[in-house]
Amino acid sequence: MFLRPSSFRLNPVQLTWVAALFFTTVGNISLWQTLWLQIEFCSIDQVLFFISLPVSLFCCINLFLTPLMILPYLRKPLLVVLVIISAGCTYFMLRYDILIDRNMVQSLFAGATAAKLILSFSMPLALSLFFLGVLPAAAIIYIPTKKPGSLSDTLFWWLSHILVTLTLFAAILLALYKDYASLLRDNRHIKDQVVPFNIVRNTHSYLEQKSGVKPHSLRAVAKRASRVVMLSGAKSAR
Repeated sequence: MFLRPSSFRLNPVQLTWVAALFFTTVGNISLWQTLWLQIEFCSIDQVLFFISLPVSLFCCINLFLTPLMILPYLRKPLLVVLVIISAGCTYFMLRYDILIDRNMVQSLFAGATAAKLILSFSMPLALSLFFLGVLPAAAIIYIPTKKPGSLSDTLFWWLSHILVTLTLFAAILLALYKDYASLLRDNRHIKDQVVPFNIVRNTHSYLEQKSGVKPHSLRAVAKRASRVVMLSGAKSAR
């Protein structure tokens, strides 16, 4: 009559929804604190705009996690790493009111911030890592998933997932485009508060720039350039 826990299994798309729901709610406490202070609830339009925010964030994180969750054997380990790192970033954003931007990532890779992280380790940080990182990560590992089915079923689930997410996200943007444009224009720092998007984006930007910058020897440029003197004043005087 009742389903046993062993019979409850999620396919990869449903696991993506669970992960996106976590990052939309508990995983982005710092973001919601900022949004709560930025939005004024003076009209029904602003209330509807605030209600649409978690839906649009859920859609964005859904699309962001989709390439990761397609990988059959790496989805859970990589997701666990993102959850634990996001927990630490959330603590520092709430505790020290900082942003996880490119400069912060560069300092971390350079080793300047690593010593500070060790010195700032405390009981609140440990509790944040446990409740926002270790427990959700353990739940992700414990959740049983289904084995990959046929290729047609897999394509149907993923294509439907992407299509529905894009349609819902596009509908929200079309209906509330001015509100979203105003929010992002006046609060450009918000993009560096959305975990795990800020971690992956700024890390990728730092690594890409570091690997792409190559030293070049000095060389002369514009050797064939010549200077042209205009005598328009003299001609007009004649």
